Amino acid sequence: MAVAAVLATLLLGGCDSSEDRAEEHFQAALELLDEGDSTRAVLEMRNALQLMPTHEQARQRLAEIRREEGDLSEAVEQFRALIEDHPENGAGQLALAELAMELGNWDAAGKHGAQAAELLGEVPVVRVVLANLAYRAAQADGDRLGRDAAIAEAEALVASDPSLTYARRIVIDGLLRQERWLDALAEIDAALEHDPDGYPLYQLRLGVLEQLGRTDAITQQLLELVERFPEEESLPFTLVGWYARQGQLAEAEAFLRRRAEAATDALERQTQLVRFLNEARGPEVAAAELERLSAPGGGNALTYRAMHANLTFEGGDAEAAKAELTALLAGLPEDQLRSGVADNVRVDLARMRTLTGDPEGAAAMIDEILANDPGHVAALKMLASRQIEEDDVDEAIVNLRAALRESPRDPAILTLMAAAHERAGETDLQREMLSLAVEVSRAAPEESLRYARKLIAEGRFRPAEDVLVDALRLHRDDISLYAELGQVYVAVEDWARAKQVVQTLQRLSQESGDRSAAETLNALKAKLLAGQKRDEELFDFLEGLAGQEAGGLAAEVAIIRTYAARGETDKARDRLEQALASNPDLPSLRFLSATLKASSGEYALAEQELEALLEDFPQAEPVWIALYRTKLTQGEREAASEVLDRALNALPDGANLLFSRAGELQQLGDYDGAIDIYEALYARNSANELVANNLASLLSMHREDAETMERAYRIGRRLQDSQRPAFRDTYGWIAARMGRLEEAEPHLRFAAEGYPEHPVVQYHYAVALVGLGQEDAALEHFRKAEEFAGELLPAADLEAVRAEIARLEAAQDAR
Repeated sequence: MAVAAVLATLLLGGCDSSEDRAEEHFQAALELLDEGDSTRAVLEMRNALQLMPTHEQARQRLAEIRREEGDLSEAVEQFRALIEDHPENGAGQLALAELAMELGNWDAAGKHGAQAAELLGEVPVVRVVLANLAYRAAQADGDRLGRDAAIAEAEALVASDPSLTYARRIVIDGLLRQERWLDALAEIDAALEHDPDGYPLYQLRLGVLEQLGRTDAITQQLLELVERFPEEESLPFTLVGWYARQGQLAEAEAFLRRRAEAATDALERQTQLVRFLNEARGPEVAAAELERLSAPGGGNALTYRAMHANLTFEGGDAEAAKAELTALLAGLPEDQLRSGVADNVRVDLARMRTLTGDPEGAAAMIDEILANDPGHVAALKMLASRQIEEDDVDEAIVNLRAALRESPRDPAILTLMAAAHERAGETDLQREMLSLAVEVSRAAPEESLRYARKLIAEGRFRPAEDVLVDALRLHRDDISLYAELGQVYVAVEDWARAKQVVQTLQRLSQESGDRSAAETLNALKAKLLAGQKRDEELFDFLEGLAGQEAGGLAAEVAIIRTYAARGETDKARDRLEQALASNPDLPSLRFLSATLKASSGEYALAEQELEALLEDFPQAEPVWIALYRTKLTQGEREAASEVLDRALNALPDGANLLFSRAGELQQLGDYDGAIDIYEALYARNSANELVANNLASLLSMHREDAETMERAYRIGRRLQDSQRPAFRDTYGWIAARMGRLEEAEPHLRFAAEGYPEHPVVQYHYAVALVGLGQEDAALEHFRKAEEFAGELLPAADLEAVRAEIARLEAAQDAR
């Protein structure tokens, strides 16, 4: 008893000591904040949390600092940790709701907003969140009255407290959607009086000024913003892009030269000038500028020479570029070999090695860099990218978090984080990272498109619309954004808005003379007419395109395919014959003729035409695949296999051909052969979801060792949120084989419901149910597996199914 009492006293004393020391660190952090030293304050707070992870004030203040600094990823992480330990912390719930709104995660905003309202009551800041949620819901539902009520609530909140930024955003958004440009400009200016450093407001203001046609005011504001926000690296390019759109390339170059000459040692400014010269006047002019910059020597000379090598690489001479960088590194004095600049050159060389088929050499160089500088952001990104490709996503996420600590507003890091979470099957986190990438990139087109396409793939069209509309307010002439927005409106059958997009694309196409813009416009217009079932107008439109020199053939093919899809085979053939009469040797028309015959059951003629095409184009993989499938359609498996032999002889690396061969081997029961092919395809492109599924599935069904099962799990993790039953079956069966039956059950149930007549899927679900003790339910699915066994269920599995049916029926009879 005495020993126990002493130990208890010591333990309690240790606890008090840890808490006391944690509080000392927190108080030191507050003092440092008062002195304006936030860097050391953050370190003190981390020390406090290391000693006492549940220290509420330290966690909350650290989260607030990260939010103020713009590191939204860590801010979200810290606020989440705060409310996990202290769910009653209303400020934390409110902050998470606001951050979720900022990132477009409306489900999370609703959850945390409701909790904030419960904890804090409907104080103005909470009412702002609730108004945003109501406005967003009304927009998604097309509820005009609800939208107007939310705007009225926001206007009342702003009237009572003009500093409520999130409320004013509702008011501004409503005005923008109504195209009340002058009112929107006044509201934005009022918002800037209370938030003069609100960069997104300036971006909105630029868009409104453009709508009002105030080009001089746009130029002036951009010039002011470049000076006011030097940390916004994209701003000089925005101004240069604006000059270019006005046809003022000389002014653009003069602006960049003034900036470069004002700070000759500012590497970033010199780099911006060189990039502009490369795009506007060609690589020769850019190379000459680099020669001029590097000639005097100095601290930046090595970087300029490396940039010259990159120009050489982009010009197509990869070997010369790599040799140039290798020589630069070899010529460095000993004291510079481990400098940050030298490591940057190594990253460039590693990237070139990756792109020229030397991943091992690139990996060795990245490892060398990180051994010297573990926080090198570019090297961490390359390492994480490789780890994602190799399905080592947990390590990739660790390295990307390290990179984010060094560069919290780098959208490329967040995009890689999204890719890692996608591989891990963590769809919510993937979506969150894509949203963060949009936020930190200031709604840049590339990041906005990536996020919008993810939302579209999930059928979340209204959130995708919001993302694209927000991006277009800042990048009003981006054709790819308009094209994606048009697709959204067609998908939701919002014909009026789709027509507006078509009209805008028509204007941009005429102004730019860009052929790709015209093609995008034509494709969207055709989809709009087809979606509205305006068939006659569609054919008239396609006829008009077919008569044009540019794009005429594509329109002709579209007309033929449209006739065929509608079952008007005779019209399709007549049109095709006319096209072939004008272009008898055109491969695309000859291929279309063969596929049309095959779809009509004229297999002999189709095969004859396909064989003729292959005589002229033996490397045409789609033609080989068409011939292979034509044989399979007729039930001629041996002949199909012979076609595949010939095809692989002509194209031994053809990915589609190898995939077909793997499927053939799988059907023949040669699982080792199929696995070997899938392994080769996966090594070539591990992002291919179908290859990943098939490889993981075969490994889980035809391998027994724990190491292989673990690898199957790593490959299959990405499948756990899929809406495809076959993919969910793969993941569920892997989990079941690893003994994780509770985790496996919902996935296997989803697959069994989606494929009620697939014997393998039914068998897998039945086995899991037996393991969970649900034997009556398992019997039903074993019976289905036996009923639909056919050729799909291997003989050994069928035998196991019958044995289980006999055992379970006997158990039922015994009850």
